[in-house]
Amino acid sequence: MPGSIGAGGAAAKSALSVQSADSAIFVPRMATPVLDPNQSNSYTNSAGVDAYGQNPIMNSQFVHGYNPIAQISPPVGVEPKSIQPPTYDYNSLGPYTQPSQDIYYQQAPPAHYQPLNYHLYAPLAPHKINLLPYQRTVQGFFQSDNLREELQRKTEAALQILPTSGLPETLDVYYSLVPLDTNTEKSSRIFGYNTWLYKAFSKSDGNTYALRRLESFKLTDEKAIATVQQWRRLSNANVVTLFEAFTTRAFGDNSIIFVYDYHPLSSTLFDTHFGPSARYPISRSPVVPEQVLWSYLVQLSSALKTIHSANLAARVLDVSKVILTSKMRVRLSAVGIMDVVSGNGDYSGGPESMQALHQDDLYNLGRLILSIACNNHAISANANVPPQVIAKSLEYAGQSYSVGLKTALVYLLGNKSISAGSVGKDGLKEPLKNIDEFLRIIAPYVQQNLNSSLHYQDTLESELCKELENGRLVRLLCKFNFINERPEYDHDSAWSETGDRYLLKLFRDYVFHQNDENGRPVVDLGHVLRCLNKLDAGVDEKIMLVSRDEQSCLIVSYKELKNCVDAVFRDLSRPNG
Repeated sequence: MPGSIGAGGAAAKSALSVQSADSAIFVPRMATPVLDPNQSNSYTNSAGVDAYGQNPIMNSQFVHGYNPIAQISPPVGVEPKSIQPPTYDYNSLGPYTQPSQDIYYQQAPPAHYQPLNYHLYAPLAPHKINLLPYQRTVQGFFQSDNLREELQRKTEAALQILPTSGLPETLDVYYSLVPLDTNTEKSSRIFGYNTWLYKAFSKSDGNTYALRRLESFKLTDEKAIATVQQWRRLSNANVVTLFEAFTTRAFGDNSIIFVYDYHPLSSTLFDTHFGPSARYPISRSPVVPEQVLWSYLVQLSSALKTIHSANLAARVLDVSKVILTSKMRVRLSAVGIMDVVSGNGDYSGGPESMQALHQDDLYNLGRLILSIACNNHAISANANVPPQVIAKSLEYAGQSYSVGLKTALVYLLGNKSISAGSVGKDGLKEPLKNIDEFLRIIAPYVQQNLNSSLHYQDTLESELCKELENGRLVRLLCKFNFINERPEYDHDSAWSETGDRYLLKLFRDYVFHQNDENGRPVVDLGHVLRCLNKLDAGVDEKIMLVSRDEQSCLIVSYKELKNCVDAVFRDLSRPNG
């Protein structure tokens, strides 16, 4: 290659000991090709259509699509071979409508939207399984593809905007509203008012929140909204945090807005088990694995324990209001709304009224789990389920699942009249159910669920360690890019070609610009990471840096190069630089 060592070589020679040597061209042991991210969107044909079948001109617009009119099909009942959970006509018990699907995620973007580059670093075939202990694949240095894709999709959903939504531009300090509902046919079954769910950004802290709106609601007593402060102080990993509530007329009517934490790409348990894209096929018996039911039961019991200990009541234990935010992680959403809607009147009766609400929470928890176990949404959809339906469903659950699960459901679904503390046949008041007693019943399964959670935490921590090392190397590379090939600094056009800067340029060539014996570029990620790690640690190992004209060479240690990087970067970071 043409060129000379010039003034940079002379300065380097005066600063360090220089030894000339004839050395063979460096050939690494493994040369693993790495996918070039710059070529990820370059696959276009003569018609200007890329690999996704889309026009790159259309994809250049940062407009996220949304399909708010996706319909939810009615739940599908299960037909077990032996005992089938009975069905009945809900019209005799009162009107029943399809629950509104208030869920915390957006629909898939339309065809004109360019997806993110999820395929980068994907483990494409053929897979090498006969690697030596010191050998690693490229994917071993990065986050697992499934986890990385999940986090990228969540980030994309959190930043999604909808400029032409027709919604108010601002609500108090919240702006850029995006509708999250997937069903335009609203239902007032749970709260008594039509509800809508939006995602919005906050001007006060820049975070993303979920706004739940109750349509045509007029607040008559301001004291009813005081319970929001109690919910704001409540902290539980299985409860979506409620921050505030305020009234507004921005939608053309009297509405009240409840502000919650936003968990992108979450779906309700209704969508997971009864929706058109249900996760578990009904052809399998039992439909839902028992470990999944125990996970739901333990997590929701933890939520109830915290809520009841704070002298509050959940009152929204419904499959359309429990969201699945990540792998086997459920959270109770829409808490606190019933307290405001009811005007806090149910609490006026003192402890006895609160005990009755706690009994209802436990009973509704049992109906929720039983409906999923029997794949019968009707059990959870109506509070006035006939006792014979509950009994038949429990009998079916007893045949499909363990005795422990049936025992837990029998405790939760005890006679609802007894749950209010009525007098039994012997003239004595029946004992009330409570969450503490229930947790003692399911204690062995709580331990199993905790063990699974800790294993999953270990997996995530291992993935985090990979990114921890990558982040450290990225900071080092940023310093290199600030220094190398700088056109001018401090009125010196040859600044990057002299002194310590010239050494760093030769080191950059040593790391990234090597060729093999056939003159082909060496693309070895292992060599890059090995050199950068040694440089960041400042080891005493010496390497030989060869000038581009191959006429001179410098023997220098990683420790000396590290000192060069620090000194030059400090020079660039001077306030008067």
